[in-house]
Amino acid sequence: ALADGGLALPVYHEFIAKRGEWLRLGADGLPVDKRRLPGAARSLQPAPAVLDGQRALLLLRDTSPLHRIRASASDDGGRSWTPARALDLPNPDAGIALLRLHDGRLLLAYNPQESNRTRLALALSGDDGETWSPPRLVEDGEGEDEFSYPSLLQQANGTIHLAYTWQRRQIKHMSFAPDW
Repeated sequence: ALADGGLALPVYHEFIAKRGEWLRLGADGLPVDKRRLPGAARSLQPAPAVLDGQRALLLLRDTSPLHRIRASASDDGGRSWTPARALDLPNPDAGIALLRLHDGRLLLAYNPQESNRTRLALALSGDDGETWSPPRLVEDGEGEDEFSYPSLLQQANGTIHLAYTWQRRQIKHMSFAPDW
């Protein structure tokens, strides 16, 4: 939700090229604009976190040879974004999830390696995504194992929920307290 009553949605373009985009809708539900994120070529599936009334962070899945999660930030309510930059977080061209916790920290769910999706981890940031804790493994598989497409949610009572695709056969769910 935006301060002006509108909504913003992280979207992406995946025809011929891959690129993260930001779609803004007015309070009437009609499109206001759609912007391609600068420097986000070969990135998709933006995961947003609102930092305060004007600032937001987007983390993006990376499809480039860098194999790193990318970040773009806005300090004007999503009207403009910084060029996406590679973080020191590996990404094997896999979906990620980002959540701003009630205590202000950011929680990231991701595959913490450059290739395959045999591991799924969580990491925390206490400085709006500038630095991240070492990954805490949720799944540690091998061979053809796959854990992917995470999603995060926090209840009003603080309980955090993680759901993800388990072995491409089912959805796995786990819940835990913010203190892990």
